[in-house]
Amino acid sequence: MERNKKMKSLDIDSFYELICCFEPGSLLADYESKLSINELKALRVINDNTPHCPVQIIGRSLNITKSGATRFITRLENYGLIKKCFSPKDGRVCCIILTDEGSKVNRGASDYSKRKINKILAGLSNEAKLCLNKYLPEVLKNINNFKIKNEF
Repeated sequence: MERNKKMKSLDIDSFYELICCFEPGSLLADYESKLSINELKALRVINDNTPHCPVQIIGRSLNITKSGATRFITRLENYGLIKKCFSPKDGRVCCIILTDEGSKVNRGASDYSKRKINKILAGLSNEAKLCLNKYLPEVLKNINNFKIKNEF
């Protein structure tokens, strides 16, 4: 009985985070949206770096130049999904925040991805799910350490 309880509590958020570290677009390949996969990725990056996300973080996360990130931001701003503001720490730094509509779109894409992950994981044995729960936090911690060191 205890085993089934653990199986139901598989950490979908951690698995989602792991996939997004490597290939977040793969989860959204068939997601119906007026936005491109990279624009959806940008919304996720902004959401993950709230309350004030500098433009440079978006560029670095999407592996594009600052001017490329600026084009994304302009499109997302035209769609009403984000707003530009200035950093409260350094008034020279342009930051981005999600609007209510941007949060709604990001949440929809995230929920869609997590439902897809649930389907992927449904075929795993209880033992495999237990292993994922046990080791995934450690894997994510190591990935984040690489990100902090800008090695990823």
